[in-house]
Amino acid sequence: MINCCKKIRQNYEEVVNLEKAITNTRKRIEKEIDEIVELEETGILVLKAEEELLLNTSNNLNQQIKDFAQKEYELIQPSRGIDDNREVYSMLLKEQEEARISQAKLERGVKIKVISPAINPSVPIKQKKKLNILLAIVLGMVSALGMAFFVEYFDYSVNSPEEVESHLGLSVWGSIKTLHTKSVMEGY
Repeated sequence: MINCCKKIRQNYEEVVNLEKAITNTRKRIEKEIDEIVELEETGILVLKAEEELLLNTSNNLNQQIKDFAQKEYELIQPSRGIDDNREVYSMLLKEQEEARISQAKLERGVKIKVISPAINPSVPIKQKKKLNILLAIVLGMVSALGMAFFVEYFDYSVNSPEEVESHLGLSVWGSIKTLHTKSVMEGY
């Protein structure tokens, strides 16, 4: 029985020790939770302060933008008036110059003298058909020859193996003959 009591006492002491350990662990957990909550509350307060600072800065910037827009509008108004006044001034200068010219004409008087009167011809003028036809033929031939020389001068195509050898300095090893449409048609 003594053995039995010792075992119970030992078991009881282990239970008490375990309960103390559990209690201590719970207290530590609660303490750590309180510390974490405190840190988070502090972080929230800091974030709220930063948010308020950013809102104030944003409001200040918005107000500065509005003030800047108002100042810009106020500065543009006089320049608009200046541009309008310049246009009116230049228009008035033109009118003054025109008035001065017309006044000078009135003071001096415009003197026109007829040297010889205009006479209507009694017979209509004949057309020179032969000369016009001859000029058309000559101009047509000259322009046709000029175009032919122009096209030939700017034709850079190669038409024979000899031209390839003379221009490139290379020998031609083979060529492809072109078929004429007449010979192709005869084959059918």
